[in-house]
Amino acid sequence: MTRVSFAINRREFLVMTGATIATTRTGSSLASTPANHLKNGVTLTWLANDAMADLQGTLGKLAKIGYTQVEVFDGLSQNAKELRDLITASGLQCESMLFWRQFESTRSDLSTDFARDAELSRQIEFAHTLGVRYMVYAYVPFARGQDRSSTIAATKRLTLDDYKREAEIFNKIGAQTKKAGLWFGYHNHNFEFRDFDGTLGYDELLRSSDPALVKMEMDVGWVVAAGQDPTRYFKQHSGRFCCLHVKDVKVRDPNLEFRLEPVEVGKGVVNWRAVLAAAQKAGVRRGYVEYEASEPLSRPALESAKDCYEYLQSLAV
Repeated sequence: MTRVSFAINRREFLVMTGATIATTRTGSSLASTPANHLKNGVTLTWLANDAMADLQGTLGKLAKIGYTQVEVFDGLSQNAKELRDLITASGLQCESMLFWRQFESTRSDLSTDFARDAELSRQIEFAHTLGVRYMVYAYVPFARGQDRSSTIAATKRLTLDDYKREAEIFNKIGAQTKKAGLWFGYHNHNFEFRDFDGTLGYDELLRSSDPALVKMEMDVGWVVAAGQDPTRYFKQHSGRFCCLHVKDVKVRDPNLEFRLEPVEVGKGVVNWRAVLAAAQKAGVRRGYVEYEASEPLSRPALESAKDCYEYLQSLAV
């Protein structure tokens, strides 16, 4: 995501997740899947205006383009069964749900057992009824400001110990989702790649969180925006990533401050043949297209979705 706001409501969740993590029914295999499975999905976060105005019509148009998988977000519908039925009726499948869980922003509040409160239970029940495999969360729980500037400042105050504590929280949540037959996962941005005397915050998350409870959804655009190589993570952590946000960026501009210039997939600097091949080999199960424009799109978002799909299908991966 590029436009960051932090009042806790549906609109701001859509902005923050743009981003973008993952859960799956615990019995499912993360073995290598055909690369086509990484090219046929789309996340609805960047299509939220269309989906909220006409969900059935939007799903039908995505299916007509050729997409077979959608990733939804909490707040798209208040009724999980109705949402599931709409997706099925459109000829689509849904394995992943992005969700926003309101954590307290101050470290002193971390004694709260986040994994056992009513709101998380509601989210888990919704995801279970919806029938998804992955329940994806997309933000460090105690680095939230009131606007973009204060949020960037909050991420800069994070320490390596904060990432260790975040991993503990995620392990607790993962234990709860596992009981419901789901995987919990985390969706990265770029600030997690800050270096702490030779250890990146994201690497600490991978090290301190339990692979049996916590998986990762890689947002390729944000990894590249941090100056990192997505394929390196697939090679070093095979089996740890279950989903991708297939997001491209216009230029290489390494930074850790929520800054990137997204473009339609295939029109930027990401080497998608290399990324998708490495992801397939590492056992990534699903890929979801995202064009997270920082400014209003110059043409209908569904036209961009079509272009992204056609580009991905043209790749011999």
